[in-house]
Amino acid sequence: MADVEKQAAFIAFHTNLLNNLPADEAVDFSDAVHPEYQSKPSHGWARKGSNPAIQTTSGRVNIHGALNLETFDAPFVEPTTVDGVSSVQLLAKIEARNPDKRIIHVIWDNAPYHKGPNVRAFLW
Repeated sequence: MADVEKQAAFIAFHTNLLNNLPADEAVDFSDAVHPEYQSKPSHGWARKGSNPAIQTTSGRVNIHGALNLETFDAPFVEPTTVDGVSSVQLLAKIEARNPDKRIIHVIWDNAPYHKGPNVRAFLW
């Protein structure tokens, strides 16, 4: 369940950040998604009592992306696994797309790979 106080604190933080954001800074929101694709038959013609085989495709795609709500720039990577390596790849892409920014604030969730050794090594 959502914590109302934490939400209010974040809204205040974000509002203050945007209202005082220098021209050489940017804010990106980032997260990973894992859409799936698969065949789901709903109806069809088949002989009563038969159990016809249906060729299917299924799978999952990993997308690790970001969105800048001011510019609508949306860099992303499509890693095999969303982890510290893909986090660094995304951060590098965000940085490359913002060459005029001194600071880029990336707001993402508390996933362990967002604060793990790969990300720390990239940032420092």
